Amino acid sequence: MRRCCGRVGVNAPDLGRNRVNCSGQQSDLSIEIQKPLSFAIAKINSLSEAGTITPNISIACNSDDSKNLAEDPKTARVGIFKLTANPPTWNHLIYALAAISECLLDTVLFVPAGEIRHKEVLPGEEASLNDRHEMSRIATAPFYPFLRNCGVNRESGLPQADSLQKIYQLNQSRKIDFFYISGSEGIEKDCSIAKRLQENYPKDSNHSLSWVMSGRLGFPDLDLQSVAAHSGQVNLSEYKFDGPNLAVSSSLFRKTMNADYLPAAVFKYIQEKGLYI
Repeated sequence: MRRCCGRVGVNAPDLGRNRVNCSGQQSDLSIEIQKPLSFAIAKINSLSEAGTITPNISIACNSDDSKNLAEDPKTARVGIFKLTANPPTWNHLIYALAAISECLLDTVLFVPAGEIRHKEVLPGEEASLNDRHEMSRIATAPFYPFLRNCGVNRESGLPQADSLQKIYQLNQSRKIDFFYISGSEGIEKDCSIAKRLQENYPKDSNHSLSWVMSGRLGFPDLDLQSVAAHSGQVNLSEYKFDGPNLAVSSSLFRKTMNADYLPAAVFKYIQEKGLYI
């Protein structure tokens, strides 16, 4: 983290330092990742320095945080990024950073799922909830306070809807516009998510909820009109960002164990813990 004129910023990691092939050259994939990553970081640093976003806001990510939540009259704009984190990849980080600049968010909370229900995972491919939270913490740490790991599911393994309610509860004294961030899962799953978000729309006057959805490689173009019919009060929008839609995913990593897909510190944790073997 760096500071400029009292504003908060982060530096783009140099993937070339620890992403080289057998000939000593930086891999093609790490070069492909570096471009959109550096672009997203440059944009959010500029927004922070201009005072357009306030990344160092006070927000509760767990029960302990809520006890020391500072009062702030400003309405915060907070992204909620629900993911399996099995493991978190560069694609997760780039999407979250891009959402900050596109939606003018102050920060994004990474919320590892309590249970992996909607993804097909082979035996031996599912890391424990504690390991997935730790990998999420490691992945987001260099980008704090723009990105933060949220521990609402760590002890209780809350399902998706209950974790949203828990976040609302922890921050009930703060005025917050929440933005649920996800990539399209196909029309059937997208409509199902829309219904769940509508059912769990904040009931207090301090909070609101919007859904920010992005197209994904390998999925049909977004059918926003069909999905919006199920979203009710939840504002639905699409965002895009400059740079490639990377063919990088948690499932591809588990199949290939390609270190280029992950931050180096996350890959090191996986090796030390013997995960996905």
